[in-house]
Amino acid sequence: KINCYRGYGAMNLQIPGGSQFAQTSLEHCQQTCASMADCNAIVVSRATGPLKECYLRMTVILSECREASGYSVYIPKSTRWTELRNTNCFNGMGALNMDLPGGNRYSLTTLEACKHSCSTMAGCEALVVSLSGDLYVKCYLRKSVHPALCTESHTFNVHWLEPLHEDATMKAPQTAQVGTLWVQQDDI
Repeated sequence: KINCYRGYGAMNLQIPGGSQFAQTSLEHCQQTCASMADCNAIVVSRATGPLKECYLRMTVILSECREASGYSVYIPKSTRWTELRNTNCFNGMGALNMDLPGGNRYSLTTLEACKHSCSTMAGCEALVVSLSGDLYVKCYLRKSVHPALCTESHTFNVHWLEPLHEDATMKAPQTAQVGTLWVQQDDI
């Protein structure tokens, strides 16, 4: 419910033809900004439907932006995922299961889409994925995760969103991946 633009908390990244990048999906607008060195926020129209007006911004100072009921500002927040291989966490074994929307126990999706589901779902701290070797994995979301209490498994890997509990260091992670989570800012 705020808008940031030249003179009001941000600098416009000019696109040929004006400040509007495109009528596009929220995800495409975010990806475009992430691919540009100077872009550190986006403003999108709050229109219903899949296509939104997308404006790319730099040098954003939220306290100087303006209230505007027709727009939302999204700012990227760095995320760090840590992987613990050959491990499974579930009810009674270091975590609590979370159902996906619709009551599904898991979804068949890509690892990146699974991470996005967890990072945007309230309470989700980790995910467990099957080791199928395919592009698609079985994605299970978890909360209240304590990796030291999880069990060894030759068919699953655990990925957790940092920071997690202090005891997460009790089992050594094999890999870490830094990514981006877009946070909607509706208040000044």
